[in-house]
Amino acid sequence: MSDLSNDLFAQAFARAPIGMVLVSIDSSSAGRFVEVNRAFCRMVGRSEEELLGMGFQSVTHPADLDVNVEEISRLTRGETTSVRMGKRYVRPNGEVIWGSWTAP
Repeated sequence: MSDLSNDLFAQAFARAPIGMVLVSIDSSSAGRFVEVNRAFCRMVGRSEEELLGMGFQSVTHPADLDVNVEEISRLTRGETTSVRMGKRYVRPNGEVIWGSWTAP
């Protein structure tokens, strides 16, 4: 990617009105948030600093966790090139909110 493309992506990511995240797929840190935007922070009720210290599992509804982990595994094994599904997130106060999860 050119510097201009990188800058445009960074601006679009940061300013997006929808929650967006980048998650590590490295085996040693799989699922850990690498980058989160403000909209995602508001959505799940956590700060950027807090989210960057955790993985997606921490904000995923327990009933959705197994299918999310399996879909990420399928992506990393090359069995699929993308995933799209509804997903429940849990805020610190226990409130459950619905979102759409798409990767990549």
